[in-house]
Amino acid sequence: MNQKLALVLFAFAFIVAIVVGFGEKQDLRPAPAEFRAKFQETLLKPLRHADPALPSNPPARNPSSEHGDRRPAGAPPAEETGEPLTREAFVEKYGDRLRFEDYENRVIRVDGSGIPAEGFADTQKLDRFRPSDATEASARAREVFANARRLLGIPDEAEFIQHPPTTGEATAQSIFQQSENGIPLSPGGTVTILLGPDGEVRSIESSIYPKVEVANQASLERPEASREILYVTQSSPVAIVHHAYETRDRGVQKVVDAQTGAVLLERNRRVY
Repeated sequence: MNQKLALVLFAFAFIVAIVVGFGEKQDLRPAPAEFRAKFQETLLKPLRHADPALPSNPPARNPSSEHGDRRPAGAPPAEETGEPLTREAFVEKYGDRLRFEDYENRVIRVDGSGIPAEGFADTQKLDRFRPSDATEASARAREVFANARRLLGIPDEAEFIQHPPTTGEATAQSIFQQSENGIPLSPGGTVTILLGPDGEVRSIESSIYPKVEVANQASLERPEASREILYVTQSSPVAIVHHAYETRDRGVQKVVDAQTGAVLLERNRRVY
């Protein structure tokens, strides 16, 4: 009898101990002093002992790289690599089978895309030219641009900015952006030169402005009277939008506020 009673009491005490153990909430948070020590060791210490040899700022991106900026790279050098040529001299130097498209007494397109490689003479190519090399592509494009100024109807006083070329294994494309006092003109105002694997001229696209007039403020002779217009409050969903103008733009397009000089819109595209 005593053994049974002792066994019952032991079992009851064991159950009570288990219930009390589950019921208590154990505080697992570290003490404040221990927390501060861990924080200083893991976070503050690497900052205090940073390597001074490492740069504090990331390096700037290369504008001529594939993922670089498309901002203007500056005006071409003052020393041109050639003089403006006549059409006969240009054809002799760059391709006898080049085709020209004219508009208002100036060339707006030179097409050599359909000419086979053997259709260009050795003198119309560059020996060991590499279209993947940005320096070689820029130099060759500057030469072609300088020789084509007369054909394209570019005035002597016109300013142009050469953008970093788009290079590749088979072609290289270079864009010259017309500017006024360092501000790119848009829409249009570009000369896009596409070179082949041997530096031959594959195409030239021009949308330059022969004459440029800049107005920094409104030039109305007198204030215009207000006019009533129809305001449509309900309409069907707009499915397509047409621009109010067409442009032969082949490169970077910018819209600049004439008063503040702020760039309101900037975009670019590559034409194959």
